[in-house]
Amino acid sequence: MTTDPDLSDADPTGQDLSALDLSGPDLTGPLARECEYITYFPVNIRPLTPADLTARPTDGSAGFGIYLHVPLCDQICPFCNYNKFLSGTRPDRLGGLLEQEIALYGNAVAPHIDRADFVYFGGGTPSVLSAARIGSLLARLRERFDLAAAEVCLECHPSHATPEYLSALREAGVNRISFGVQSFDARMLTAIGSHHTAEESAACVPAARRAGFDNVAVDLMFLLPGQDMDSWSADLDRAVRTGADHISTYRMLLDPMGPLGRGIRLGRTIPQAGEATEVRMAQTALDTLTAAGYRHYGSCSSAGFDLCLPGRESVYELRHRAAPQCEYAAIGPGAVGFLNGSVYWNIHTLGEYARTVGDGALPVLAGRRLTDSDRRSRYAVLGVKHIELPLAPFRERFGRTLREAFPHTLDLLAASGLTEESEDVLRVTPRGVHYMDTISKAFFNADNHRLPQPYKPELQMMSVDLHGSPA
Repeated sequence: MTTDPDLSDADPTGQDLSALDLSGPDLTGPLARECEYITYFPVNIRPLTPADLTARPTDGSAGFGIYLHVPLCDQICPFCNYNKFLSGTRPDRLGGLLEQEIALYGNAVAPHIDRADFVYFGGGTPSVLSAARIGSLLARLRERFDLAAAEVCLECHPSHATPEYLSALREAGVNRISFGVQSFDARMLTAIGSHHTAEESAACVPAARRAGFDNVAVDLMFLLPGQDMDSWSADLDRAVRTGADHISTYRMLLDPMGPLGRGIRLGRTIPQAGEATEVRMAQTALDTLTAAGYRHYGSCSSAGFDLCLPGRESVYELRHRAAPQCEYAAIGPGAVGFLNGSVYWNIHTLGEYARTVGDGALPVLAGRRLTDSDRRSRYAVLGVKHIELPLAPFRERFGRTLREAFPHTLDLLAASGLTEESEDVLRVTPRGVHYMDTISKAFFNADNHRLPQPYKPELQMMSVDLHGSPA
């Protein structure tokens, strides 16, 4: 039988999972596994222009969404790896630019796409924007898209969760709010340099309820410097007692060159515990939260889990990551989107972003127009992160089964005890959830094999190289 050359890149050579140490069910032992937070695919990106982005029509068959990135913070947390800048007097200026960028998408998105399934304000700290500005941004979006059935979520800093602000957000049209609590332990918040108190962590969910929010999420981090199992278990119990609808747990992933990473390297900060403790903490989160009635429906990484009460899944997570992934517009400096068949990154630097939008151009910096091979891989790379990967849509979209496209990969994952394949779904096993990034990377095609996730420094340098200014 002749081999389809377009399938040959689906199983890159050298992806030998049998070499990993996957023996034994003991989750407290050392595990050889990836833990890179696989968030984007493809990662083999290059400079991209607005013309490239609009060269194809928007699909929209899997839905459509909008992500707005607000890379401003009152203070910079030393552990944060995201694109961010000190807010100062910038929020109002940035808010105006975001409104201008929204207007530019009128022609970039195909006319038949007239409604959005989600609007997600991420950061940075979106809550540095006034509720009036949030309302104005949503009004601009409603001029082009029907948001009547959309989940409108905003990430809010616990210190911003005043009754007045939360009530104004709810009135502006925000219907889901997510708090970056990180911990309820004052010692842990101090250790990671967070700029809110344990009291504010405890107060934000009840405050949101009083303001009329019936969909409230909290984020917790573990493997913090000096954190032990007792402290982590107490954080989980406290999160459950708040009654939050959605709880996400993340392993602290330190940039070795960031402030906290440098402090650990120089012996000025207590180091993180090792991988054995990390896996114990991750499993403790799953056990504690599922026992409390939360359902594990997604994993952003090998040590990052999304759990929710029945019916409270994040629409943003389900639409942009679960298969088949929807297209979504990316608005704001450093935002990442998937539109018109291309994954793309916006300009990261504030000065160049402002100049580009001010000149009436979409602030597109880099990305990649997906090939057929990229599309097949992306379906699985991101889709497996929601525990069950549906097989029928893959066959309908690509004219072949997942097994026909990735036979070697599926055999290796199954032999390693990481996935189970049925007629309808590829399911990540309880063991496999601790290897989520390993599973995702197993589906990388040849063009992306062994390439890392693109992060802020290299994208900022690309912006400087292309536009000549680091402002």
